[in-house]
Amino acid sequence: MIDILKYEDLLDSRIKVTCNDGQVFVGTWIDWTSAQDNDPDPESITLELDDSAPMELYVSEIKQIQKAYS
Repeated sequence: MIDILKYEDLLDSRIKVTCNDGQVFVGTWIDWTSAQDNDPDPESITLELDDSAPMELYVSEIKQIQKAYS
């Protein structure tokens, strides 16, 4: 499982998230929610996507986080 805190410097930045199932999302990382604050769900991040409403991704779904350069 990915450690979100390793990427906290990217909060409020445009990022590319690759999920375990191969889906890729690009957007601005607008929020991080700890597992305690998200109970009963796990820790999550929220992306503001270019073409749709904000999306919440759970830490268990995330394979990789990278800064997006586009």
